[in-house]
Amino acid sequence: MDTIFAIVFLLTPICIFAVKSQHDYNQNLEEIFSRWTLIRILCVFYLIFYVLFIANVGAFDIVDNFFEYFEYFAFPGVAISLIIFSKSASEIIHNHSKMAKVGVAEGMAVFLGCIYLIYFNIILSLEWSL
Repeated sequence: MDTIFAIVFLLTPICIFAVKSQHDYNQNLEEIFSRWTLIRILCVFYLIFYVLFIANVGAFDIVDNFFEYFEYFAFPGVAISLIIFSKSASEIIHNHSKMAKVGVAEGMAVFLGCIYLIYFNIILSLEWSL
C-alpha cells in the first residue's frame, strides 16, 4: 500500500502540470518535446526507472515518516514536471522572478528541475551506499 501511495505521490505533480499544459496551451507531446528534447527524454527514462525502483524496493524501506514522502516523491515529481512541462511551469517562475523580464523563464524551469534531480540523486546514492 505504501508503494502505491508513493507512486501516486510522485505522479500527482506530473499529472497536474500535464493537464495545465494541455488546458492552457493546447500542447501535445510533439510540441512539448520540440525544445530540450534530449533532456526531456532522459527525464522520462529517469521517471520510469525511479518508479521501477520504488516498486522494487518498496516505499516502506525508503521513508521513515510522512514528511519524507515529500522529499523522496513529491519534490522529484515537481522537478520532473519542471523539465517536461517547462512552458506551463514557467508561469510559476515568471510570476515570482525578476528573470521574467528577459524571457528566460522556460529555460530556468528546465535548469532548476535538472539541478534538483542531480542533487536528489547524489543524496539518494549517499543514503543507499551507507
